[in-house]
Amino acid sequence: MRLPLLGRCWSKWSEYAELRRDSIRVVTTAMQRMRLPLMGHGWNNWSEYAVLRGKSIRIVTKAMQRMRLQPLSRCWNKWRNYAELRGESIRIVTKAMQRMRLQPLSRCWNKWRNYAELRGESIRIVTK
Repeated sequence: MRLPLLGRCWSKWSEYAELRRDSIRVVTTAMQRMRLPLMGHGWNNWSEYAVLRGKSIRIVTKAMQRMRLQPLSRCWNKWRNYAELRGESIRIVTKAMQRMRLQPLSRCWNKWRNYAELRGESIRIVTK
């Protein structure tokens, strides 16, 4: 049972080590290229452009998704409101049905309680 777990752990660690080694190699190569002034300047311009372009693409994509999903959002809100109202009405109806179902039991309890109170008073009167 432990050997498969150790095997999976070893596999994950070796994948991580390989990815780390590759990323270090890429960063080292980029740093060596940046030593040259023109290449460093070009790298800086390209990285700024990539960051700005990535941000603008994300913003536009998000706006388009919002526009595309707006009808779905409206439908979701309507359904959620309907479900809340329906849940509340179901709770109210359930309580009313329980009261109606337990009404005979409640009447019986009230009669017994009145009887017990009267009997208790009569016993107290007799014992005094």
